[in-house]
Amino acid sequence: MVGHLNGTPDSAPLNPVSLRFADKHLERRFLRSHLMSSLWVLRLGLFCGTLIYAVFGVLDAIVGQEATRDLWLIRYGIVVPLMSATLALMYTRFFLRYSQVIIGLIIFIAGFGIVAMTAVAPPPVSHWYYAGLILVVIYVSSTLRLHHTSSLGVSLLLLGCYQVSALVINPVPSAVYVSNNFFLTVSVAVGAMINYLQEFFIRTKFLQTRLLLSEKRRSQELWRKSEKLNQDLQQKQNALSRAQRIARLGGWDWDLASGEIVASEEARRILGLERDNDPIDIDRFLDIVHPVDRSRVRQTFKMIASSTLPDKIEHRIVRAGGEIRVLQQQVELAVAADGAPTMVSGAMLDITERSRIEENLRAATVAAETASRAKSQFLANMSHELRTPLNAIIGYSELLSEDASERGDIATLEDLDRIHTAGKHLLDLVNDVLDLSKIEAGKAELSIESFAIKPMVDEVVSTVGPMIERNGNRLAVDCPADLGDMRSDQTKLRQVLYNLLSNAAKFTENGDVHVRVHRTDSDRRASERGKLVFVVADTGAGIAPDQIEAAFTAFEQTDSSRGSAQAGTGLGLPLCRHYCAMMGGAISVDSEPGRGSTFTVRLPAVLGGEVQPGLRYGTAAE
Repeated sequence: MVGHLNGTPDSAPLNPVSLRFADKHLERRFLRSHLMSSLWVLRLGLFCGTLIYAVFGVLDAIVGQEATRDLWLIRYGIVVPLMSATLALMYTRFFLRYSQVIIGLIIFIAGFGIVAMTAVAPPPVSHWYYAGLILVVIYVSSTLRLHHTSSLGVSLLLLGCYQVSALVINPVPSAVYVSNNFFLTVSVAVGAMINYLQEFFIRTKFLQTRLLLSEKRRSQELWRKSEKLNQDLQQKQNALSRAQRIARLGGWDWDLASGEIVASEEARRILGLERDNDPIDIDRFLDIVHPVDRSRVRQTFKMIASSTLPDKIEHRIVRAGGEIRVLQQQVELAVAADGAPTMVSGAMLDITERSRIEENLRAATVAAETASRAKSQFLANMSHELRTPLNAIIGYSELLSEDASERGDIATLEDLDRIHTAGKHLLDLVNDVLDLSKIEAGKAELSIESFAIKPMVDEVVSTVGPMIERNGNRLAVDCPADLGDMRSDQTKLRQVLYNLLSNAAKFTENGDVHVRVHRTDSDRRASERGKLVFVVADTGAGIAPDQIEAAFTAFEQTDSSRGSAQAGTGLGLPLCRHYCAMMGGAISVDSEPGRGSTFTVRLPAVLGGEVQPGLRYGTAAE
C-alpha cells in the first residue's frame, strides 16, 4: 500500500510481521481509536468469558470427585474474582493506558487456572481439562482484541505451562499427552492466524479510511479551485457548452432557415471534405450518403424538419475514391422561444471498425453454432458406438459372476462385481450423454401416451427404494390412488422422477425422503389449472443458492456442500430440466445447505394430440 499521511510519503506504512505502523504517531492514533471503538466489545467479551468460566464450575462438581473443592478454589477463589476485578477496571482511565498489559495478564491467569486444574484433578479427569485451554486460546484470538504478538506469546506460554503439568506435576498417559498436545498446538496456530488476519484487516481499514479522508480534503481543495476557474471561464463556456454536450468526434449545425450546414474540421475529415471549403447543404450531404441508405436518411431529415426527431441514426457514406465508411449520428433539435424549430445540431462518429467487428462476431457466432451442432452429432454417434461393447461387457460379467458363484470363487466374484458395476455406471453415463446430445442437436422426440399416474410412481419408488434404504433413510410416498391418468411421455417423466429420487438417496443419510403428487384443478389461478405437480423433498446436504444454476448445467457439479463422495457426472438435473421443458412444464428447487432440498415438477396433465409416427413434439430449445 502506498499512501501519504500527514504529507509524508511512506511506501510500507504497516509492518507485515509485527502489524505495527512505521509512523509512531500514527500507531498511537490507531491504538487509541481502536481501543475506544472496541471498548464495548472488550467489556462484553470479558463479561461473557467470566460468566462461562463460572458456569463451568458445574463440570467440576460432576467429574471432579474428591478434587472438587480444590478445583472450585482455583476457579471461584482466584480466577473468577480476578476476572471480575478486571471487568470493573475496564471502566477506569487506568485501563485505557495499560489495556494491552491488563488483557494479556488476565488471559494468562484464566489459562493458568485451567493448567492448575489439570494439575490437581485426579485421572482421568485431569486428561479432559486441557480442552479449557483451547477455549481460552480461541477466545483471546477472536474476541478480546489483544495484539497478535502478545496473543501468540500468551498462548505459547500457556502451552508450555501445560507441558509442565502433564509431564511433571500430574503426568498423563503418553497417548493422551500426544493427543492433547496435538489439539492444543493446532488451536494455538489457528488462533494466531485468526488474530493476525483480524488485526491486519482492522489496521488496513483504519489506514484506508485515513487515506480516503486525506484524499477527500485534497479533492475539496481542488474543487474550490475549479469553482474559481469555472467562474473565470463561464463566458467562454457559454459559447462552447452546446458543442461539449453533444460532440463526440465531428460536430455540425444545420440552420433550418438557410439550409446551410456548418461542419467542424473533424466532421469534414470524416466526410472526406477536409480539402474542400465550399459550403455544405442538405443536398450535397445526401450525395455523399450511400445510395442504398440515401432514401432512409432523407426521410430522417424530413422527420427532423417536422420536429419528430430521432435520437440516433446509422448509415453508410461513399467518400471520394469509392471508400465506404459507416457513421453513427446523434442529433439534438433547437427551438425558438415560440417553439418553432430553428437549428439541428449533431455529432457524427465513424464506427466503420466497430461495424466490421460486429459482422465478424456474427459470422463467428454462426460458426460456433455449427460447431456445437457437429459436436452434439459426434457425441450422439460415439454414444451409439459405445453401447454395443458395454452391453457385451456387462452381459459377460453377469455370466462369469454366475459361474464364479457356482464354483464358490469369492475373490473372482468380487472382481467381476466391480466390473459389472463399473460397466453399468459407464452405460448410464453414455445414455445420459446420448440423451443430452439428442436434445442439443434438436433430435429429441416425445412419445405421448395415456398412462395411470399411481402405478408409474409406485414403479419408480420401488426401483429407487433399496438405494434410499441403503443410507438409512426413511421414504414416505403421498400419491393418492384417485389421481387418474396423464397424457404425456411416460418414459421421460419416469426418468425425471428416478433422477430426483436417486439424487435424494445419494445426498441424504439417516434422513427422510418424501414424494408427493397432486393435481391443480382447484387452483384459483387459471394458468395453473390442469397440471400435475410432482414434489421430491429430502433432508440431505442441500444446495447453496449460488450453486443452484450450476446444478442444472450439464457437466457442472455443486461444491463440497453436496458431498464430494457422492459426486456424479452432472447430467441428471440438466436432463430433468430439458425433459420438463419438452413436456410443456418446468422444474424448480428450494434448497438450503444442511437442511435438504425440495424439487418441484409442474407438468400439463394432457399434452399434445394423437401420436403420429416421426412427429417431433418438442425439444430443449422450446
